[in-house]
Amino acid sequence: MRTTNSKLRFIAVALMSTLSAMMACHKDMLKLESSIAQLQKKAATFDSANEVGLLPAADAYVQDGANASTNYGDNSWLIAKDDASGYRRDIYLRFDLTALPSNITSVQSVRIELAGGVASAADTANAKWLYYTTLEKDWGEKTINWNNAPATGEKLGEINGKLKVTNGIVYFDIPVSVLQAALDSDRKLSIKIVAQRKITGSTSFYSDFQSKEAQDVIDNWLHTRYNFYKTQSVRTNNWETIRNLLMIDIAYILNDGTLINQATSDFSTHHNKNYRADGASVDFLGRDAFAYHVYDMEFMGQIGRTLYIKRGRATVDSLVNHRATKWVNLRINSNDSPVLGGSIADAVSFMSPYVMDPANNIHLEFVNTEWAPDKTRADYNKPFNAAGSSYAFVQMAAIMKNEMFGFLRKLNPSFTRYTDLRYYINSFGPSLSASTAANVTLYGDTPFRGWYKQLSVGNYSLTDLQGLGIANDQLSSISVPNGFKVTLYENGDFTGNSVLLTGHAIDLSILNFNDKTSSLVVEHL
Repeated sequence: MRTTNSKLRFIAVALMSTLSAMMACHKDMLKLESSIAQLQKKAATFDSANEVGLLPAADAYVQDGANASTNYGDNSWLIAKDDASGYRRDIYLRFDLTALPSNITSVQSVRIELAGGVASAADTANAKWLYYTTLEKDWGEKTINWNNAPATGEKLGEINGKLKVTNGIVYFDIPVSVLQAALDSDRKLSIKIVAQRKITGSTSFYSDFQSKEAQDVIDNWLHTRYNFYKTQSVRTNNWETIRNLLMIDIAYILNDGTLINQATSDFSTHHNKNYRADGASVDFLGRDAFAYHVYDMEFMGQIGRTLYIKRGRATVDSLVNHRATKWVNLRINSNDSPVLGGSIADAVSFMSPYVMDPANNIHLEFVNTEWAPDKTRADYNKPFNAAGSSYAFVQMAAIMKNEMFGFLRKLNPSFTRYTDLRYYINSFGPSLSASTAANVTLYGDTPFRGWYKQLSVGNYSLTDLQGLGIANDQLSSISVPNGFKVTLYENGDFTGNSVLLTGHAIDLSILNFNDKTSSLVVEHL
């Protein structure tokens, strides 16, 4: 559930002493991102350094006259109205205080916050609310009406409605002594709010505020959307990335731990299939176009931004450098066993030459696409236009801002942090830590498929390779992390023709060294 503005808020003088008793029950109380929903409306949460809030356990309004026996507990609005007999409405709120410590001597002030206000600006001159305790506190939200509403107790105060308009916040201060008395008795606080015209005989005074059901309406709609996206067919391209983004964002908006785990699990499954070892994405391989490669990256950047906000920089480092663990090139052989693929960082490196040095790196878009309509596109068989991809680069800046700044500066030498508002917002994201990749990956087939084996720094003779299960002259592709170099030898004792590889993934057939390796050396640069 999301946090609402309608709540009971406590402002403490000394936070630690005020809430020390609560810490024993809810160890995550001091987390700044803790929400009321996480604690299931039973415990308090910090909205700022010295504040704690509680949602109402029950809220409703009642009306006199012909509707005196009608219950409005399911209504998404709480209405207070001073009018002629038959049209009056009063509001009732009840708060469960069991999450609070018995002694609240450190609490400086207590207030109820209701989101809403008067119906129009014209009402502000005539608006006033009176509020009271009630003598009976166990009224039912779904049964209360004008006829059975609890009797009015102590008057707590009056609020002048001047300048309070719809979509504002109206504050009802509660004496700390009243709160302490409730804690000393049944740990329940029940409040009645009455609208009153300041000018007797004037036009009626009408006001309304959001109830907790208003939040439920929105949450239910979000749950419906989440379930819709969840039931869509799983794909292996940008459609799946978009689906994952929508599910992750909704899950975090709802602050639903089950949905968060489910959505991030779905994304992990997709992420583990999305990049070949050289960084080519499923979209690139299917459409033969960087236009779709960067389209997928746009949503990867947005997912990364959400995870950075909610989980921190370490999560983004892991996300960007994580290599796909179940890459299968379905376009070559759908029965292949999954192999180790590439990462988001590899996807950026794969595209980088076509952005940073387009004169010497030209890719004609959509030439080998699998989707026939692509051949009717205006950019079919035209060089990749990196300038048209800036929309994705500014989103990717949320997780790889230095790399994306380099791209954007190349496309526009006068580009600054303030040139594009989207980049400016995303530039508050993390500066990526260096990749933790520490192994070279060998592949038995091309491109980057078949058997695979990871090797660390060392000298590997033919005997060594065979001891690892790598047959002679069977190496076809290799991925070399940044900071490493690999020398391949034609003979098993590090002699014969050789090839030196640094900082990239490559199909050895391009170098005329496919199935020719009998020994190799892995070194740091």
